[in-house]
Amino acid sequence: MVRATKSPRAQENGSKSVSKPSPPAAPPTTTAAAAAVPLSQFGQFRILPVNVTPITAYTTPLPSFAAAHHSATTTTNTTPTRPIPAVHYLFIRAHEPRKPDPSLPAGRTLFIANVPTDATAAHFARLFRRCGAVERVAWGGNGNGNGNGSKDDGVRQTGGHAHVVFKQHDAVENAVGMKSRARVWSAAAAAAAAEKSSVVKEDNDDDDDVDDDGSAKSSTRPLSGLAKYLAAHYAARPTLATLAAETNATLAAFEDAERAARAAVESARNVPDADGFVTVVRGRGRKGMNCDGQGASVTAARAEDLTKLKPKKKELVDFYRFQLRENKRNQLADLRRKFEDDKQKIAALRANRRFNPY
Repeated sequence: MVRATKSPRAQENGSKSVSKPSPPAAPPTTTAAAAAVPLSQFGQFRILPVNVTPITAYTTPLPSFAAAHHSATTTTNTTPTRPIPAVHYLFIRAHEPRKPDPSLPAGRTLFIANVPTDATAAHFARLFRRCGAVERVAWGGNGNGNGNGSKDDGVRQTGGHAHVVFKQHDAVENAVGMKSRARVWSAAAAAAAAEKSSVVKEDNDDDDDVDDDGSAKSSTRPLSGLAKYLAAHYAARPTLATLAAETNATLAAFEDAERAARAAVESARNVPDADGFVTVVRGRGRKGMNCDGQGASVTAARAEDLTKLKPKKKELVDFYRFQLRENKRNQLADLRRKFEDDKQKIAALRANRRFNPY
């Protein structure tokens, strides 16, 4: 709305005029004024936006992945694309534990929520490089549990959290008091920064950079995002040429193992071991004989010798009915004879006891 006013000269001349409003003052164009804006606050957290890798959008429909993967010839994908900027929001605040934890000191620990799935200690070391040196990073789960997360394949759960432990006591205050500016979340830049600076230790990581077999660990970052799922898709559906090569390699390895086993058996034939025993194996010579061609032989036992070693069969007693009757008759005869002998002995005893007065 424009209000009509009289200028001093118009008032003198008695004429009316309309004055134009003065243009507003131009905002400062210096970057220092823009950088002085603090981070937005959400409850107890400060919102820290970071620019992640832009999303690739295809302007035309893509061809079939299976057809392109199993095709005989490899062609370059010429589908037009356009990048879509993507912003990820981190929620940070000073760590305030309910119970003292020596591993997470209250004055040097920064709590971060909504951690990206590809986050590493190098990412946080680069992100907070102006606040202070990062000592280590303790990873958490998806917010439903406590404790440090286990070491996985490099892709973390969505909505996870982490505790960043700094070496300086004022680093947490500096991180919470950061100003709004463009920050890039880049794996390549984080890896380059980690190589230039000291290596930041992650919880559940080994202290050294070598595997169990003594070889150096690979510094290649595991795939994530669409590339990870495409790689898993192709790995689960290999081409016919890949299957043929794997089959041939497996069969060749199996034949080599069988050949090595036969050679080991042949070399151990008739050779005394540490205890002085000789391992006897079946050979390819005459039937029933094992010989290595140098005079040492072991012959098999003959059938006649085996029959002599077998125990003889016992005769069956009281197997037939006539044998049972004869045994009973003999037992009765023995009882009668014993009875008669006992009668005679009793009669002799009575005769000797009789009183004879004369």
